[in-house]
Amino acid sequence: MLTGSASKGEYKIYYYYHCISSCGCRFRASVANEAIVSEFKKFIPKEGALELYKLVVKNVYSNRFAQKRKETKEISEDINKLNIRLGKARELLMSSAIEPDDYRIIKSKTENSLKRLEAKLLDTSSVGSQVSIDQLLDQAANTIMHLDDIYTNADIESKRAIISSIYPEKLSFDGNQYRTTRINEALLLIFQIDNELSITKNRKAEDAFCFSGKVAPTRIELVSKV
Repeated sequence: MLTGSASKGEYKIYYYYHCISSCGCRFRASVANEAIVSEFKKFIPKEGALELYKLVVKNVYSNRFAQKRKETKEISEDINKLNIRLGKARELLMSSAIEPDDYRIIKSKTENSLKRLEAKLLDTSSVGSQVSIDQLLDQAANTIMHLDDIYTNADIESKRAIISSIYPEKLSFDGNQYRTTRINEALLLIFQIDNELSITKNRKAEDAFCFSGKVAPTRIELVSKV
């Protein structure tokens, strides 16, 4: 684990990251900071890769949204059927076709079923507006395209949030480059699409176009947990 410190030189103050133990490991903060910004620059994809990723996300979202709408419609239909059933039972009671005890049993069972369906309907209705997905994707794309600048101009807390969102696991720095066990899956997929588009552009026409789930970014080394 590294911590920060400052060392006063003859003319100015120098900042370092150093190990919290007594191993003596120490890196210039400027070098480590420039290295992480360089990593972020490598995450910035070509416009075509980002547009393709947005299409994939929109397609998945639309399919799920359509399924939610189907579920909502089916639940609404079931609620309507139960209300009709309860109304008929009430008519039978008023015409003395059924006993009051029988009506109370029907009413109790029907109302319990209605409560469950209404709760389920409330849950499926909270899916949100499909219109908002385009705006959200545009905002996300703009962030990715300017990731290095956003990080550079961010405050300390925002920088921490950006790093933790991209690298869910701990980062290791050897003085030149960073290593990690895992990268944010969305950014990793965008990188793979970007990489495959570049490869496809240069490969022979007969080669098949495919996305490899095992491709990892060459710019940051993935290491196994110990």
